[in-house]
Amino acid sequence: TFSSSDPEGSLFRIDLRLRPEGSAGPLARSLESMAHYYYGFGETWERLALIKARRVAGDQELAYEFLRQHQPFIYPRSPTPDLLDEIANIKRRIERDVVGHKALERDVKLGRGGIREIEFVVQTLQFIHGARHAFLQETSTLRALQGMSQLELLPKKDVLELDRAY
Repeated sequence: TFSSSDPEGSLFRIDLRLRPEGSAGPLARSLESMAHYYYGFGETWERLALIKARRVAGDQELAYEFLRQHQPFIYPRSPTPDLLDEIANIKRRIERDVVGHKALERDVKLGRGGIREIEFVVQTLQFIHGARHAFLQETSTLRALQGMSQLELLPKKDVLELDRAY
């Protein structure tokens, strides 16, 4: 099982709470079940997380169909102000509850200017502009940054700085 320990350690750490319905949800779902969940109960943080979704194993056509089916959920045509407010609230909760104000300036992964903050900025811009600019529907943070540079969503100097820092 995923939770058993081995004297050799673990090959992968999998947080099963991050699946639909958390630890109460099934380990595997049909495409129809996933669509029902995301369109009925999907949360904003899940939209942002799905921007990075990609097939790592299994049927390539199934993975393609999943992403095609959920593209409107991941990249809404017109993000509403309440969705954008929710993204800002997610960022504040991460800073307050996950990182903590004392570590914001020191944590290279989660703090200000850290890896996750760069990913958060890029994913937010992908979320806002991805429906209108399909080339932003990219799992690679650095390739998405280059697309943002082409669209001038960020000043070129900022793109270069984020690219270097990432």
